[in-house]
Amino acid sequence: MSASSEPPEPADEALAGDEPSLEKRAVKGSILEMGFYGAAQVLRLGSNLILTRLLFPEAFGLMTTLAVFNTGLIMLSDVGIEQSVIQNEKGDEKDFLNTAWTVQVLRGWGLYVVALALTYPMAILEKQDALLWLIPIGSLSVPIASLGSTSEFTLRRRVQPGRILMLDFASQVVGVGVMVLWAWIEPSIWALVGGNIVRETFRSIGTHLVLPAGYKNRFRMHEPSRKAIAKFGRWILGSSAVFYLAGFADRLLLLPYLGAERLGIYSIAALLSEAAFTVIGKVIHGVVFPVFSRVGEEGRDQLRTFYYRARLRLDALTMTAVGLLATLGPFFVHLLWDDRYADAGWMLQILALKAGTRTVFVPADYCLMSIGLVRYGFFNNVARAVFIFAGIPIGYSVAGEVGVFWAVALSDLPSVFILWPILAREKLLRLDRELLSWAFAGVGAGVGWLIARGLEMI
Repeated sequence: MSASSEPPEPADEALAGDEPSLEKRAVKGSILEMGFYGAAQVLRLGSNLILTRLLFPEAFGLMTTLAVFNTGLIMLSDVGIEQSVIQNEKGDEKDFLNTAWTVQVLRGWGLYVVALALTYPMAILEKQDALLWLIPIGSLSVPIASLGSTSEFTLRRRVQPGRILMLDFASQVVGVGVMVLWAWIEPSIWALVGGNIVRETFRSIGTHLVLPAGYKNRFRMHEPSRKAIAKFGRWILGSSAVFYLAGFADRLLLLPYLGAERLGIYSIAALLSEAAFTVIGKVIHGVVFPVFSRVGEEGRDQLRTFYYRARLRLDALTMTAVGLLATLGPFFVHLLWDDRYADAGWMLQILALKAGTRTVFVPADYCLMSIGLVRYGFFNNVARAVFIFAGIPIGYSVAGEVGVFWAVALSDLPSVFILWPILAREKLLRLDRELLSWAFAGVGAGVGWLIARGLEMI
């Protein structure tokens, strides 16, 4: 592979004009993101209810560890390839796109080699011999996913997420189908591993076949494009690494403290608590971030207006849901799972606090990234990681298992001291609107309390 001396060629027509308007596309994209996410969560919840009856809690604890391990491989080496395509002015040129795809593939297969090298140390660290087989097979999903086309990034750049979301949902349906059928025929953790690999294979093939970006990826290393990706991605790399440590490594830390069975129960509480802020992350990353980048070019006043306009719709839905979770957590768990998972109810009530803070601070992080202030996301994630790594052992020593969960729930509080001062300096912060977000959570908690009291009287 060598640098290309050919003139850049557009992969497809860039956004022509603003018809439909940028904001309309953002609203439509947000609705699609939330709609498909809601459908995916229903599917995920339904499959979880079936699988928890076919399998055993230890299987979910081990699968959580494998998922966090693979997520770590990805995030600890994230150089912001997708964000580079979305943000860079040359993100529609073939040289740039093919270079991005080449870097992505090389990274994916390199990560699999790293996974193989770390298999034995992980099994020793976590005291789980099962990982000696789970990691080499389960981590195949990482290089398989790296083969996916950059057409997904192109459609994100154009704020056209519809087909991406349909492909994501179809992939999830296929993966869930494999898991349930496999678990029904032969109940074991391999049902979860096999379904995950099938899902990633289906999705990677689909990005090449059904996403209409107007080009096909080829191996190419265009040096100016590589340098542009590397320059933009240097802060993304550090930020993603510490984001992983702050947001996901708690699962790895919790296994020695809780054991596989309790971690499996914790994963149920995490599934429900993360639903709110995950949809925020998907909407912001997939739809609003590209719009932030465009609006930010017009000035801070326009960006602040759009930022809080987008936040109002999202907060009204998600923060209200967070409040409901805080008061109705045990009822949801009792209704949907058997008695083996009952403790997930009180765990969920504690984790609802993390759901609320994540919902508020994820958009703030992306808002700063859209105007080139990527380093503050890195600083924020460093502070969160330090809090988690210090908080879990301290919490355990002070209050045992409950203290561990409170350490996880409070892990986003450093964002108040990292992100808000920068937003204020850039004239993007409005404290009255931030308080409104928590008012929505209060309304949700109040409604949940009334429902809980009513259920007690029945």
